[in-house]
Amino acid sequence: MADKAISFEEVDNMPKMTIRQYEALSEDIRTEVIKGVPYAMASPSQTHRRIALQLGMKIENYLNTKGGTGRAFMARL
Repeated sequence: MADKAISFEEVDNMPKMTIRQYEALSEDIRTEVIKGVPYAMASPSQTHRRIALQLGMKIENYLNTKGGTGRAFMARL
């Protein structure tokens, strides 16, 4: 069963997360904070990860063909 959508007014009345609470979260916990309310984030799909990898490789290859010193890095997904 899907979760019930909540209104912005309901969000405004929810307890807000402080910056200290956010910083104390484990890096393994994927969370985004909207208007001070934390929401769990799903891990990227396999398709998303493949596209990100392919894009990163294309950028790295482009930089290599230009002979510059730039490098492409992948962030944790």
